[in-house]
Amino acid sequence: MPYPKKPPLPASFKDPRALAALPPDTPMVLALSGGADSVALLAMLSGDRNLVALHIHHGIRGAEADRDERFCREIAEKLGVPFYVTHLDVPALARAKRQSLETAAREARYAAFTAFMREKNIPLLLTAHHADDQFETMLLNLSRGCGLGGLCGIPPCRALGDGMFAVRPLLLLTRDDLRQYLTECELPFITDSTNEEPFCKRNRLRLDVMPRLASFDGEFARRAARCAETLREDEEYLSHLAAEFLRNEGEEPRLAALAALPPPIFSRVMKLWLPLPPEGVHLHALAKFCKSAKPHKELALPGVLVRAEDGRLTRAPRAAEPISYEVEIDTGENPLPDGSLVILAKLSENSLPQTKGFYKYSTSVYFSSAIINGRLRLRPRRAGDRILSGGVHKEVRKLPEWTALPLDLRRRIPLLLDDDGIVAAPFAKLRDGAKDRPDTVLTLYMNPEFPPSEKGPNLC
Repeated sequence: MPYPKKPPLPASFKDPRALAALPPDTPMVLALSGGADSVALLAMLSGDRNLVALHIHHGIRGAEADRDERFCREIAEKLGVPFYVTHLDVPALARAKRQSLETAAREARYAAFTAFMREKNIPLLLTAHHADDQFETMLLNLSRGCGLGGLCGIPPCRALGDGMFAVRPLLLLTRDDLRQYLTECELPFITDSTNEEPFCKRNRLRLDVMPRLASFDGEFARRAARCAETLREDEEYLSHLAAEFLRNEGEEPRLAALAALPPPIFSRVMKLWLPLPPEGVHLHALAKFCKSAKPHKELALPGVLVRAEDGRLTRAPRAAEPISYEVEIDTGENPLPDGSLVILAKLSENSLPQTKGFYKYSTSVYFSSAIINGRLRLRPRRAGDRILSGGVHKEVRKLPEWTALPLDLRRRIPLLLDDDGIVAAPFAKLRDGAKDRPDTVLTLYMNPEFPPSEKGPNLC
């Protein structure tokens, strides 16, 4: 039976099931701390046969935490709501993860909620965040230099995964509204003593800044909560446009289309498209990158490498750095550390093994052994490498033939050297004089898979 003193629901109360677009009989679990906010929410929903209450004992405040558990059990029984409790050792978790107590408690608390919801097959978690919490969150996000998404504050509904949601039905009700409701219900509540300690930024904001703002205008929190609702509508619309853009463009959007996007849409497209949320500096670099649209250009971002290929923006996991090596080569087969293969032979003896097949990239370099000084060696390109071509030393990385090649290939093409320097940059140039009366051929087969697979070369 519902509590006899239960007054009507406040006008600004939101139906929790409607917030998550779930049926009217959906089971719900209420996060009950024993504070005024969660007790008020419990009172508002008492009498709902599909509601249970769950209290998390964090193992932090000793006897006070034990008192909280007893109180929550008693108030739930008084209101006729089934009660459960989960015990955690947050100090031990914080030490193990090297986190603050606040961070460890928040992570462990939500992990406990979702574990309970899976066990009981309950898709909906109710928390008692209210308008003052919303205003605090908006101010904290603003102090960090947030964008529109941060100014939206706490979302009224948040997906927890596996078809579960956390909803906040009280975001338009202030702390004073909830305490007034409890007064009308003649229900008690308890206070967490740590809420009165200025040990974290949110508490300092709550204890110092919020009372000053309330003395200036008592409706600040309520108005801020309504502002968050309006801003969230704008954010949802802009995010919808970004998602629609990607649906139309596909996984590899056109660089020209990206460059034409307004900055608010471009930033949201990139947040959807990239595996990790980009920071402002990344978004600025990406916008510049898309506008330049140079073929085969690349940009390294956290966890991903983006490239300009065929007029489109592509992405790939950041590849391992090429192996650094320098090896001498002899006539015959010369396997390289990165899985590629080099065959050196005299033109009169040149007979390539038919059993090897062809790798994804291959080329042959014909040169005169008469110009070779010392032993032939192979190694990847290094910064500042130059080759004598047309009477001048040209930087290998800027050779036109190389800039037309895929970036991953360019990094790993081995250069042919002797004691005088670079003899050949395969796929591009030979040193002056090297192609006069050629009598030797070097054939390079590039393994497209790096690091090499345990199965051996990747043949085409």
